[in-house]
Amino acid sequence: MKNLMIHDSYFVNTEQIALTIGKGFEGVGDIQVKQPGDVVEGDFNGLDFLFVGHPFRKFMSPKTLKMFI
Repeated sequence: MKNLMIHDSYFVNTEQIALTIGKGFEGVGDIQVKQPGDVVEGDFNGLDFLFVGHPFRKFMSPKTLKMFI
């Protein structure tokens, strides 16, 4: 199983949660935990699951993640 988790974080909290979830996948399947700027097109090949995590500030998603999506 190939999984990709993309996260954006202001104060590292969302990143810590993403990394913890990534550790939960150990032994179940392959998971990559990346920030939007580190994702390359080939990361989506053969993907089973895509997870996206980000904080909300003023009820909005971060601009970097909006531009990525």
